[in-house]
Amino acid sequence: MAVKIRVLVLFTAVAFLAVVQCSEEELVNFLWNANTLAPTPAKIYKLNPSTGSEVSSFDSPGNMPTGLAWDGTNLWTADYSVTAPKIYKLNPSTGNVVSSFASPGTYPTGLAWDGTYLWNADNNTDTIYRIDPSSGSV
Repeated sequence: MAVKIRVLVLFTAVAFLAVVQCSEEELVNFLWNANTLAPTPAKIYKLNPSTGSEVSSFDSPGNMPTGLAWDGTNLWTADYSVTAPKIYKLNPSTGNVVSSFASPGTYPTGLAWDGTYLWNADNNTDTIYRIDPSSGSV
């Protein structure tokens, strides 16, 4: 299923910040930030929401993470790459890639989890895609 819309994406000069959907306990304990501009490789940070201090970090599997979502167990990241945009499922403790699949659009810029599906906004196609996380199919 795909829904066509206009997508507005705002980036700061330093990082892409996402407060991901998560349980109340997880929201109280941390939030995630993906740094898209520097350093290289891009980093994903686990932050203390009360202080903003870094709890931990790991290298992003791609060079430009542009969306983050939490499914209650794993962290998902949409990554824009000119040659092969992807969506990665990550182990949040290690940053290791659990699985990945090609992005349905050419410039994934947002990612959300509704309890069953991933929703991915694409900046080039002006489309929001509903994705089956087990297969990557739309």
